[in-house]
Amino acid sequence: MDQYFKRPLLWDLMVTAGLIGLAFIMIKRQLLVVPSQTELVNFNTNLLSAAFSSAGFILTILTILITFKNSHPKAKGSTQDAPVFELFFSTGLYHKTVSLLRNCIWELFSVCATTALIRLGVCVFLPVTIYMVNLASTLLILLSLVRCLIILSRSWLSKGLRQLSIGGCDGAGGDDGGGGWNLQSVLFKAIHMASELTLSGGTQLQPEEQSLLAKSLVQVREELHNNPYIQEAIRVLPVKGYRSAIGSYWNAVVDDLRRKIEHRSLDLFNKEMKPKQEIKTYEDFQKHVTDFDLIEGAYKTGVIGWEAHKMLHQARETRHVFDGHPTSTEPSILKVLDMINDCNKYVLSEEYPVPIVDIDTYLQTMDSPSFHQNKTAVEQALGDLPQIYRKELINRLYTTYQHQSTTTVMRGNTEFILPILWSVLSKEDRKQIGQRLDKDFVEGDKDKCEYGVDFMLKVNGLRYVSSSTRNGLFEPAIERLEQSLDKFEEEKSAMLHLRKLGSSVPPQLIPRLVRR
Repeated sequence: MDQYFKRPLLWDLMVTAGLIGLAFIMIKRQLLVVPSQTELVNFNTNLLSAAFSSAGFILTILTILITFKNSHPKAKGSTQDAPVFELFFSTGLYHKTVSLLRNCIWELFSVCATTALIRLGVCVFLPVTIYMVNLASTLLILLSLVRCLIILSRSWLSKGLRQLSIGGCDGAGGDDGGGGWNLQSVLFKAIHMASELTLSGGTQLQPEEQSLLAKSLVQVREELHNNPYIQEAIRVLPVKGYRSAIGSYWNAVVDDLRRKIEHRSLDLFNKEMKPKQEIKTYEDFQKHVTDFDLIEGAYKTGVIGWEAHKMLHQARETRHVFDGHPTSTEPSILKVLDMINDCNKYVLSEEYPVPIVDIDTYLQTMDSPSFHQNKTAVEQALGDLPQIYRKELINRLYTTYQHQSTTTVMRGNTEFILPILWSVLSKEDRKQIGQRLDKDFVEGDKDKCEYGVDFMLKVNGLRYVSSSTRNGLFEPAIERLEQSLDKFEEEKSAMLHLRKLGSSVPPQLIPRLVRR
């Protein structure tokens, strides 16, 4: 059902096309008889009336729904109902419902237009064509009405949410096992968490506060709905335990950040943050990493973005002031809800990040025939690497490529991924590889130098090599060209070698090269 509601028009057309194809086969095999043209025209007229009537019915529902939303803030009624309807009208479920109803109307109007055209041009269409159009129109009308009934029974939340606030998540679609929309299930759980916070003395959040809390909780990932920290924060809100709520909710954020960093790469966290004690387990975070360093590490490892990095430091200060210092002023419910909303938006609603590729494992795979030379896969693996990992990988590839014992498989795979990795390297990292070639050139190891030059030529990287090294590479090639003039085969070979070296010719050698 979820898949159907994501693209209802597409599913309706697919179902209709399938049944039309089946009907066509049955007609060809004489298993289905096409009525007379008079009967088909009469049925076409009835279809036109039914389509207009159905469209008017759905348009009326849509008009009432929109009007009720616009008038709801001023509507008179029980204040107990206010949070329920406000939640429905202010979340994506309302817009999803309106969109689905609007699609039903467009589908029915399309049927009206098609049947009207068939009715006007009845003389030029074969009976079998009119029959197929009538069948398709009938199916589309039925599917539109069925979808409308499903929407009314599943999306009109007033009764379901009303029962939920009294009786919990059982029934009323609180469990996703019944095939309801995911958003609907989340709303049920959020309302259940926010509205059933009644103490023995009857103290309860105000309807407006209850609504704000429920709308914020909608953002939380499903696996965190039963998080003990979040549950504890919600339980103390009705008795105005705002300090405790801030502290508990911050604990949920810290716990989620630790697990995401652990999933991303502890090795990367250790390299970026350089803690006094290497972090190897979740418990090490508790012992050796402050909340400030945790946020910084999450940002540097790519677990959170720049905006989340800034907002989480604000939330950390909120927790420090109000939960860590009991002599501070009493926080308001808006302060608590504002912090909860930021925590949900930037951490608790975000999925786990993509794990970082382990460089040792990746290099071992590259040295085997099982390495998959797929450009898209390599781009995804290397493009997500932080800069510190990219620098380490390019240096290890350079060292491996120069080693005489390196296999042809490893060199071939290195040559495949090298242009992709080089494209995401910083200019400083490229220069650093060029400096390594400068050093190898001075040391005079012929084999290392030749492999190093080949490595840089794969990515047109001689521009990052010093002028003296480039002079040592280009001058012998130009001399070879000068000596092979009028010797066709040798001249051709010399020119090919110069072309291989690229365009990074030292300025002092350009006149000699151009003259030739």
